[in-house]
Amino acid sequence: MKQIRLFASALFTVFVISSCSNPGDTFNFPVENSTHQEDHHGHEGEEKPTGEFGEKISETGAISGKELLTQLSSSDSVVAKVKAPILHACQKKGCWMIVDLEGTEMRVTFKDYGFFVPKNSDGHTAIMEGKAYKELISVETLRHYAEDEGKTKEEIAAITEPVTEYSFEAVGVIIK
Repeated sequence: MKQIRLFASALFTVFVISSCSNPGDTFNFPVENSTHQEDHHGHEGEEKPTGEFGEKISETGAISGKELLTQLSSSDSVVAKVKAPILHACQKKGCWMIVDLEGTEMRVTFKDYGFFVPKNSDGHTAIMEGKAYKELISVETLRHYAEDEGKTKEEIAAITEPVTEYSFEAVGVIIK
């Protein structure tokens, strides 16, 4: 079972790297995939940093980052709805974000890369529904994320060890 999970995680990582770093943008992933139409652009074509993305969800029943960490302390994974501040969003396409779980960071990706979030959503609050889990992130993937964040070549080269981090695969996100 662990071998299947490891294989699935590796396959997912390859997909993340290839889809997020596609320089020609030939996949044409949508910025958002909301079931209802909203204007997600601010003034002069600038992306609006708030809205609903992915499957339609509600804020009802969202737990704190601290509560999520408590649940993850006794389980490998948890299906949850969580409310947390956004620290960083992928600056290439908005294909991931880092949220603050009251002092602990968690990387959020989006189910089947069916939607992304605005690149300028840092500092806003996300309510997200999906699956949280702990994951060993490879050096290759960590370097890819660092590149997406605009880190220098020296900072990227300094990444030499895999890291275990909290991850979340969201099916829907509300950004306020």
